[in-house]
This record gives sequence, structure tokens and C-alpha cells, in this order.
Amino acid sequence: MSRVKQAMIETLSMFDRDIVDSQYTDVEGYHLYVKYSLELNIEAGDEEGARSYLQFVEGVAREAERLSFEYRAQLLEVQNDKLHVLFPGGADEREQEMVDFCLALHALATGPLRVFVGDSLRSMKYAATHGRAIVISTGIEPEDSMVSLGPAANDPAKKVYSGDVESGWLYYRKRPKDVPWVPVNLMVSPMLTKVANEKVAGTLEILSARGFVANRAVSLPSTSVDDPLTVQGFVMRCDLDGFTKQVQEAFESGDEMQVQALVERFVQIMGYAEAFAQNAGQYHFNVSRLPWAGDCTNMVLLPENGYSIARLSVPVKAAGEWYGLRSDAMPQTNEKWGSLLHQADWLVSLAGGGEKKDEANGWLLVADVNSRSRKFRIVAGWGSRRSLDAQDASKKFTNDTILPRSDAFALDQSLRSLFSECSDTPSYYRSNGLSREALGQAVERVSYTKPYVTPSIKTPDPKSYYDDVGRA
Repeated sequence: MSRVKQAMIETLSMFDRDIVDSQYTDVEGYHLYVKYSLELNIEAGDEEGARSYLQFVEGVAREAERLSFEYRAQLLEVQNDKLHVLFPGGADEREQEMVDFCLALHALATGPLRVFVGDSLRSMKYAATHGRAIVISTGIEPEDSMVSLGPAANDPAKKVYSGDVESGWLYYRKRPKDVPWVPVNLMVSPMLTKVANEKVAGTLEILSARGFVANRAVSLPSTSVDDPLTVQGFVMRCDLDGFTKQVQEAFESGDEMQVQALVERFVQIMGYAEAFAQNAGQYHFNVSRLPWAGDCTNMVLLPENGYSIARLSVPVKAAGEWYGLRSDAMPQTNEKWGSLLHQADWLVSLAGGGEKKDEANGWLLVADVNSRSRKFRIVAGWGSRRSLDAQDASKKFTNDTILPRSDAFALDQSLRSLFSECSDTPSYYRSNGLSREALGQAVERVSYTKPYVTPSIKTPDPKSYYDDVGRA
């Protein structure tokens, strides 16, 4: 019996061991997504706003974990704009506990935790679906991921982002389709006052986190929300467009071997980001991994030669290398990375920002949030929020690379010409089909300019910023 199959058929005892102890866990339960939205002056504002944002996110995460312990649940993900909580067990058995959890968390988030962000908290939305999913864990470090594959995990994630859920409401259902959503008003429930009185007591606990290490031996000091790490770079998000449909089809097929093959294939796909990080050195930037958000991998790109120089080329170099990696062979095999994608493909977005006051000029705050079983990494700043917005900036096409206008305009002209304005969101620009070959052609169009030097100093002719693009 394979290691994957053995792990998949194990019965999960959520209260004897954490789900993170097993790389693969086959579990039935409610998948709850909590989405919070704040004003841009907090999410994508200056350092003071970003610090307030980190404090709020950590506070919500810490209270969600405490409530998870009380309500026999598991906090799986803490992303920049959402939480993911699993309530293992039967649909009827866990229904009331899941609702009570939401009541308590909403009372906390809109009550004592609001001190961090005040009126900038725009909404708190909740959606949950019961069913089966395969939970994949890569570890317990801040950059590690917990990904849930299955319709029961996809369904509420789509719902909470759909625009159908009002702030302060929970929508849930007992299977992923063919049953209506049950709405629960978390703001006017008669339980609210009782829950708030019982759960709000206590002081918000702010814990320090352990070290934060970037790729290619770049070691950064340990961080906490009280003292976050400040870095300058780009946030890059790569969404595997079309993979959700494959997950849906595998689970609906009733074929366990097909489900097993899908899980094994996704774990291999997660290695794509590792291979990309290993190749980053030739383009003079480092890669710091962030947790996957479903089938979307996230990372921070840290330029070696200064942020201003990096704005001329790094967003395009990074996207071109990401797409170009599809034609490379996977380690210890002759198969190409692209063979894992089947009918799915990538959609890439990046954001850093310019020198305008509201764009942060690439500055990001990084903090790690400790939980009982693992650590979660959160990144705050203009680049983090805008790279997320860019994923929804236009009608999506696979092989697209999306940049905010300021980052597109900061590119060298030869690379800027590869982008055009998004038809329905003019503040973002898109390029389709970026590749190593496309970058090579752009290099040939780069004009060499010789900087002013004092006549008495002999210097070699300057090299283009793009000499390192492509492969020998």
C-alpha cells in the first residue's frame, strides 16, 4: 500500500493529534471560510496602517484558534484576507457548534479587536460547506502550507468571495451542491450577547515568532506583530487556473484511484515553486515563500541590486521564468513540469508600487503569527493587497501576467511594450504569453545608455539590466 493511500484511509482523531502531523488526511466536515475586508488606508497604506492591519489579523487568528480548541475544530489557514477552519464530523452533529463559533468570532472581531482598526473594518463574511476533502500539509513553519482539495473546500471559498454574502452573515450548507444555503445573521442573534460576554473576556495575546528565512541563504531576523520585519520588494501570486474543475471531476467520479492520483499530482505541482526559487539567482532576486492559498502559490521577491533598478525588469523576468519553467524537466525524471498541469495553467500577478505616498515604494511588513500547532506568515503593504486585487482585475486568461499601472509604467520601455491596459480595469495592465523567448526578444530591443562619469575615471562600458535574462 502506498504512503499516500495509507494516509488517506487513516481515521483522523482531531483531538488526539493535529492534522499537520500527517501530510495527507482524508476527512469529512464543515469547511468554514471567514473573509475580512478593511479600508485601503489600512491594508495598503503607510507603515502605521500596515502595523494596525497586522495586529488585527493576528488578533482574529489568535481568537479563532482559541475558539477552535473550545469548539473541537482546527485552524487550517491564516491568509491576508481570510481564515479557513475545519469542523470534522457529521453535518448534523457539527452544525450548531460551527454556527456558535461564528457568533463568537464575529462578536470578538467587531468588538474588542476593532480597537486596532476602528472604522476601517469594512466587513466580516462567513461561508461553510460540509463534505469530504483531502488536506495536504507541507509542515509547520511560516512558509509551509495547508491545502484542502475537494468540492467541500472549494464551495464556501467561492461563496464568500461571490458578493452574495453580506457583512455579519454566515451562509452554510450540508453538501457542496443541490441544496440551498442557510443564512444566519450573526449581528442580531439572541445568542450574541451571551456569547460575547463568555468569550470576549481576557487580554489579547501577542506572541513573538521564530526566524524568517528567505531563499538562497538570505537570512532575515525573526519577526512578530509587535516588531514586524520590513522588506522592500514585490509580492507575486501564481494561481493555477482550471485546477479546481479537475478536483471537482475527480471527487464526483467516485474513483478513489483518480482522487489519489490528483493528490499526488498536486503535491508534485507544489514543487514547481521550489524549482522557481532555485532559478531566481540568475535574475538577481531572492524568493521568500508564503503559504499556498488553495491552488495559488504566493511569494515575496527580494531584489539584490536595489528596488529602483529592479522595477525596470524584475516583474517581467519573474513571470517569464515562471512560465518558462513548464518546459524544464522535473528532478530525477524526464517529464516536463508542464505535464503536471493537464488542462490547467497559471495566471500570474505581481505588485510592488512606486514612490507615491499611497504606493509604499515596495515596502512590506512581514510578521509570523504563532498558533498551538504551527506558525502563519502574514505580509502587509501595498504590494500584498494590489497583487491580490490584480488576480480579479480583468477577464481571466491563462498565461496572463497582471501588473498595477504604476509597476507596468516603471518597466523599461522595451518590456513595457509587452503590456496593454486591462479592458475593464484600466488601473491594471496585462501581458499574455510571457516566456523566456519573449524576454530574449525584448533584450535585443533594449537601448544601451552610458551614464555620466568623471572624465579622469576610466570605467568599462555599462551593461544592460537585462543581460542576465534567458539561459545559455
